Amino acid sequence: MAHPDVETAIYDHFVANWTRCAIMRPNEDLTLPGDGSPWLLVTYPVSRTKKAALRQRSRETGSIRVVIAVEIGIGGAKSRQWAEEIAALLSRETIGGVVCDVASVGDGFDDGSNYRRSVIVPYRYEFTVV
Repeated sequence: MAHPDVETAIYDHFVANWTRCAIMRPNEDLTLPGDGSPWLLVTYPVSRTKKAALRQRSRETGSIRVVIAVEIGIGGAKSRQWAEEIAALLSRETIGGVVCDVASVGDGFDDGSNYRRSVIVPYRYEFTVV
């Protein structure tokens, strides 16, 4: 599970910089549009923290996974374009102390309601244990 500061920083960055579709978070309003309209979901499938003693720096490393869902039947170009834009938005950026590495864009697939594609971004985050 990602540090709450990581989740907040990345979500706020998307809210400020992404206007193409709805942005969703896990375990919040996950009512997917029934009409197949586009959406984006940010998750953190992997995170690991090396804990330090009190008042010393700890380091978390992990991956940000951004799932893009677009309309079915329009080809893969739109989801690829959006994925590349998201990769550029995060790759080699420091966002609220979260240091993002180079993003990777995955293959797309049809889930029956949308055409989905994922972007994976390794990250690290250092914080002080209080």
